[in-house]
Amino acid sequence: MRGLIYDTWVEMVQRRLIWIYAAVTVIAILLIMASKSMSIKIEVNDDPNDPASALVEQGAVGSLDAYCSFLVFLTILGTAGLIPSMLERGRAEYYLSKPISRTSLFLYKFASIWSVYGATIVVGGLVTFAIFFMAWRYFDAGLVYIFALNLVSLFIWLSVTAFAGILTGSYAVSIMVAFAMWIAQSLLRYHDMLGQVIQNKLVTGAVSGLYYILPKTSELSDMTTKVALGQPVESWLPLWSSLIFAAGLLAVTIALFNRKDY
Repeated sequence: MRGLIYDTWVEMVQRRLIWIYAAVTVIAILLIMASKSMSIKIEVNDDPNDPASALVEQGAVGSLDAYCSFLVFLTILGTAGLIPSMLERGRAEYYLSKPISRTSLFLYKFASIWSVYGATIVVGGLVTFAIFFMAWRYFDAGLVYIFALNLVSLFIWLSVTAFAGILTGSYAVSIMVAFAMWIAQSLLRYHDMLGQVIQNKLVTGAVSGLYYILPKTSELSDMTTKVALGQPVESWLPLWSSLIFAAGLLAVTIALFNRKDY
């Protein structure tokens, strides 16, 4: 496991992906500094009902969530080819010759990608928020939910690209599958409105079924903001159903990996 984590880190550095995270973090820091230099002066105090405090709080939560979500998106693009490349001719023999089961190999590789890239996102987020704190003197423990739920989102999307990578062995197809699923789940969040314009129960039932099956990361992002702001969450369905989907997809992926001939 340690070897795969180290290999994943070295691979990220060698592919220059670490510089993408650094560039996004620098841009975020520059935007924070620019926001502080605006001519509008906002006095922040400890009163949660104060409009100025609420404005800074919403700005911090929204900015940090946007930063983490964008890095999750970039991570999916950057890592979609890692598992297919691991199983290319020549490399597959090397990994499969190790004295561990295929299930363990896959889970270790998946966990190493999630932990290394997830840690990079968290570190970048902490640096960015440290600059925000120095600029605006705002801190709230609820911001930890932004990191936690974005790591959940990363886990979900990595399960999608891992499945497509094992199934097809193609980086391009992995990206296309993830993108198509992202579009689908974004549209399916409005499945209730479909019943108002289409009276066919077969169609509306199929759409509703897809809504409950597929991950709901768009709604999960909205939930992240509410939880970080301490606002009530109407339903936790987007979280637990997306995790069940990811776990089920990983189980299918492992079964495919164990049966494929390399």
